[in-house]
Amino acid sequence: MKAIYAGSFNPLHAGHIDILKRAIKLFGDVTLVLAVNPGKTYISAERRKETYEWLFKEIGMNVKIEILSAYKFLADYCSENGVTHIVKGLRNGTDLDSEMEQEWYTKGLNPNVETVYFTTDNTHRFLSSSSIKAFAKMDKAGFINYMMKVNRIEGAKDTVVKTYLDWVWRNVQ
Repeated sequence: MKAIYAGSFNPLHAGHIDILKRAIKLFGDVTLVLAVNPGKTYISAERRKETYEWLFKEIGMNVKIEILSAYKFLADYCSENGVTHIVKGLRNGTDLDSEMEQEWYTKGLNPNVETVYFTTDNTHRFLSSSSIKAFAKMDKAGFINYMMKVNRIEGAKDTVVKTYLDWVWRNVQ
C-alpha cells in the first residue's frame, strides 16, 4: 500500500500534522502532496515545501513532500506513482461533503484508489488554514502568542513553533 496525504496545506497547522502522524501509524510512509488550485492565492508551493521540510525535520518526522501540478488531477498522480490510498482529514459534516465529492471525481478517473478519512482530534476541531490566515491580520506578536495556544504542534520546541509561526505571519499577508 502506498498512501498520500493531499491538500493545499496553506498554511500547514497542528491538525494537519496530527492527521499525518496517525496516517503514518497506519500506512508506514505517507507522502504529503501539496496541491495547487489555480483559482486561489497561495504561498508558493516551493516555499511551502521548503518550510514544511524544515518543520518536519525539527519535530523528528521523516516526511517526503511532493508538489502536484496545478493542471494535474490527483487521480492521475496516483496512477503514475502507484498510490493506492489518499488520506483526508475531517473536522465536520461540511468537510465530509466536500471530500466525498472530491473522492467521487477521483474514483471516476482512477477506480483503484481508496480515500481514507481521519476525523480531527477535538483539540484541533476548529483550527483551519483559513482561520489562521484571518488571525494573521493581527500584529505579529499578538498572532504568534495566540497561535502558540491554539496551534500547538505536538513534539515541537517553542522556538521551532515561534519560528514557523513567524514564517506563516510573514507569508500569508
